Amino acid sequence: MEQVNEMIPTAKRRRVDEALDRHETAESNKEKQVEPPKCYVSLLVLKMEECLGNLGIKDVDMAELERMSVMIYESMSISSRDYHSVQHVFDISNDMTKPIPILSALFHDCVYFHVDKRLTTAQEELLQGTYTADERGNLEFKASSEDYDDELLKLVEFLFSFKPGQKLEKGLNEFLSALIAVRCLKKFLPMHQLAEIACCIEATIPFRPANPETKLQPTEHLFSRLLEANKKFKLEMKDDEMEQAIHKAVKVAGNDVQNFASTDVYDFLDGTWSLLPEQNENLRMQYCITAMDLQRALNGMYGFFNLYLKPENVFDEFRGVPSQKEMDWKLELCKRNVCIAKKYVGAKLYAMSVVAAFACLTGGDGPLSLFLGDLKSNKSLLQHTNFDDFLPECTLDQLKKCDKVVYHILKEGRKAETQFDTKQSPISAYLYSILGDERLTEILNTVELLPMEEENAWLILKALPIEALETLSNALKNIALSRTKKFEKLMERLREEMK
Repeated sequence: MEQVNEMIPTAKRRRVDEALDRHETAESNKEKQVEPPKCYVSLLVLKMEECLGNLGIKDVDMAELERMSVMIYESMSISSRDYHSVQHVFDISNDMTKPIPILSALFHDCVYFHVDKRLTTAQEELLQGTYTADERGNLEFKASSEDYDDELLKLVEFLFSFKPGQKLEKGLNEFLSALIAVRCLKKFLPMHQLAEIACCIEATIPFRPANPETKLQPTEHLFSRLLEANKKFKLEMKDDEMEQAIHKAVKVAGNDVQNFASTDVYDFLDGTWSLLPEQNENLRMQYCITAMDLQRALNGMYGFFNLYLKPENVFDEFRGVPSQKEMDWKLELCKRNVCIAKKYVGAKLYAMSVVAAFACLTGGDGPLSLFLGDLKSNKSLLQHTNFDDFLPECTLDQLKKCDKVVYHILKEGRKAETQFDTKQSPISAYLYSILGDERLTEILNTVELLPMEEENAWLILKALPIEALETLSNALKNIALSRTKKFEKLMERLREEMK
């Protein structure tokens, strides 16, 4: 090569050398280039290997990483999961850089017992000592007895504030997930790092207020328990390490509910909607969902936003992390998103209650498709029913009584489709425009929507103007042809009684 270069003028020789260097670098990069993982299990394996490597654990057995990753994958790929799928752990760990929070995120939703209704075989093995089964296979979860010999189990129970023999209810899923995490990782990590992981997962127990007696936040109580655990279990953690451990826990907990502080309310609603089939088993039966199934699901969601959820209890803070400025910003976004969601779900709930009431008074509940037509995603060769064709347009005067953002989402639709509902909500948008926020809230607060029985059904329908009932009845009887005469008879009675 040197002889060849000597025959080339200096400037040209420099360009040739540079070209050769670029070629060699490109070839070298080709050899080093690793294809991104093509499956979640491999992604979990690589993420665990990276985290353990950053904690100083080298040459980890790939078979062991695969076993843990398959367990996580199987746990979060059960048919009952939608929002809490495997993708969720990567969504919440996306901006994390520290290995303990990332490992905690990977394991934090392994168990979702009230949704999954069972444990996988791998979970059963990893959770020995936490449950008993009756002759029918029903599981009961209790904290271990005082004389039970399992220091790691005792540590996790202590950090979760469970007393010996206590029946496990509040925080059950997080506790079981934390126990799986530490039992999987105990061969790699020392006790104090396992305690940190347990703290991170404990902090994801959602929507907890300050303790009414001590007035302290859940994170302060978790820190106090870690201080005690440090002595009791000889963790040998320094004060600043324990404070940092709770800061890591706050990060995991905040990311787990980051959807509540979304700057895009459409994203927030999509996340909310993907929770519905997890909480309502009937909504997983795509072709068999009934009008009353969806009404009950929406009633539960409305109750969550209206009665249970308080925005100030969504995000946790511990001694300046996150900053007050960030906490204030998150709270404002959360309040906005929850306010819009409450109005949106309320409009959807009342509209579905009206459909369910019509169903109740014309022969009883039936598949949603009987009244509203087949969903686009259904395996149907029939032309999709566009309910908008039966409904009048909203006037500008009507819009003055409504939240324009809520109306727009109802009318134009959420971003994502679901298997149980359409993005657009034409009946909800129509009724919302007629009633407005004030009247809709009054109806939801005063009219019994459930149980869907005849007496309640009449009250639900009579809360509407007769003109709206005429419009909806005409639309419904054009789809539910087998009930045409019953719709006509029902409307005759309504006209008479609402004079």
